[in-house]
Amino acid sequence: MCVADARLAGAIAKVEAIRAVPNAEDQFEELARLLLYGNPALQNVSTSEELPDFMSDAQKVLITLRCFNNEVLNGGVMQFFWNCPKWAAYVEEAMRWVKLPELADAYCKAVDKLIGKQDAYIQLRKKDSLEAYLDAADEIDLEWFENLYFGEFDHNAKRWSGLLDKLYVNAVAFVFSNLKEFVR
Repeated sequence: MCVADARLAGAIAKVEAIRAVPNAEDQFEELARLLLYGNPALQNVSTSEELPDFMSDAQKVLITLRCFNNEVLNGGVMQFFWNCPKWAAYVEEAMRWVKLPELADAYCKAVDKLIGKQDAYIQLRKKDSLEAYLDAADEIDLEWFENLYFGEFDHNAKRWSGLLDKLYVNAVAFVFSNLKEFVR
């Protein structure tokens, strides 16, 4: 067995263990930890830089969606635009790769809102402060996006009713069906 085949077999065994995790959110996080942050070649990828050319399309999709999701969970889509502007161009395509056209379309509308207020945004961004960020969030209303993304929390099912849960489910399915793209 060659080295690449041994790595793939080892990754498949670890991924199979992740399949047993009971919910898609935890699967998504475990897959990201294993296939992105457990990969020495990807450990220095920074959201302040463009995505590296050496990454596979599947790696770019997963890392983009994880970054986007973490920022939205922490502070909304405006926080993603503020903290990760160089990755904003990858998000729509990543959402379409995992078959989330409704979310991709909503993201495009959010980008359009941002572009519609770009002069004010650019001036605030130059200040690069918490106060400037809060002013930008007030200036550019993206609450509708978060409402679509999260929906309502279903306490019985213990999950969100919006597109967030679909992102987890679809991204996990994407990774499972493109595993060879993560192990090279």
